[in-house]
Amino acid sequence: MPKTDTREKIWLFISDRKTVRAKDIYDAFGLSPQIIHRHLKKLLEEKTIIKKGRPPKVFYSRAKRTKDVTLPSSFDPDGILNENWITIQPDGTRIDGEYAFYFWCLDRGFDYKKKFQEYKNILKKYDAFRKEGLIDATGKFTSTFSDTTLKNIFYLDFFSYEVFGRTKWGQLVLHAKLSEDRHLMQEVFSWAKPKIEFVIQKYDIDEIGFIPHSLRRKNPFLPELKKFLRLSLPEVPLQKVLGDVVVAQKTLKKSSERIENARETIILPTGFHSSKKRLLLVDDAVGSGATLHETAKKCKHAGFHEIYGLALVGSIKGFEVIAEV
Repeated sequence: MPKTDTREKIWLFISDRKTVRAKDIYDAFGLSPQIIHRHLKKLLEEKTIIKKGRPPKVFYSRAKRTKDVTLPSSFDPDGILNENWITIQPDGTRIDGEYAFYFWCLDRGFDYKKKFQEYKNILKKYDAFRKEGLIDATGKFTSTFSDTTLKNIFYLDFFSYEVFGRTKWGQLVLHAKLSEDRHLMQEVFSWAKPKIEFVIQKYDIDEIGFIPHSLRRKNPFLPELKKFLRLSLPEVPLQKVLGDVVVAQKTLKKSSERIENARETIILPTGFHSSKKRLLLVDDAVGSGATLHETAKKCKHAGFHEIYGLALVGSIKGFEVIAEV
């Protein structure tokens, strides 16, 4: 609950009216915008209110449960949850860190301390696959596709974990892609850029290719990533050929269908040939891996000697099997 009398009155004002603008509070209290924003900032830090929208359309409302639930004292002194956990609610509200994890547990009837220990164990388990900040999925691909031409395939993060669902970056990549929200894209791209640059430098990449999207969008995710990266590398002109009905990979359940979709719809221009040696193919999210696999085969025929793959997030399926080998 807010500590000062004025701040408590502002909180009650917001709670009573459900959704208000800062101007509504100025008018009601007769205080300067600077003072009001100082109290609003503190209320946001205390997580007793939430903010939606962006200037000039910003609205404040009471955070759920703040009146009838006492938040526990910090149970994550190492900041693991602040770094790794977010919850995006159905109305689009984003909550980060301990607070979000605590209410996620509360909604499901979990003991938050026990669940936090489980979560740390999950992170430790899959961190075993990380090296130099990258997840090596090469073993998964070679066990799935006997004829893969990818020399190495890397994920920047997993898409989801068992029990706990989508990872922080799994959620942000998904929502940035579907909403075409430039602020979310900026956050994702800023996280991904140094990792992509590291791969380019480490493996002496000569050329880059971005997997084309199936669905047409105003602000398509991977072309926006390409603009953000501002790389000097030449780009492979991959194209997506659409049929009478646009079929997105995620709608196909069978691996054979996904392979056929990628093989028949992703093409290089007739006669294209590259004299470059090492190519990096970039995708936003990898499920079965069929798209990267088939695209790499086409690029191999076009003259590349070594082909590397990179996905911002990828499926965890198959990694437990690899861990046992």
